[in-house]
Amino acid sequence: MNKKVFIKTFGCQMNVYDSNRIYDSLKTIGFEKTDNQNETDCYILNTCHIRDKANNGNCWMRCTSRER
Repeated sequence: MNKKVFIKTFGCQMNVYDSNRIYDSLKTIGFEKTDNQNETDCYILNTCHIRDKANNGNCWMRCTSRER
């Protein structure tokens, strides 16, 4: 059974590209992507500190993650 990774991406298209590269690397060591953050072995939050929208989403995600 493979380990599962959940990747949440905030920011521009470069962040999306970076998240895909991260996943490509993790795939080589046996991880598979999941859309269900409750069944994950690894949770990655990829964000950008340049854009306000990304920062606002990042803050929201940290707050909701702590409630879990």
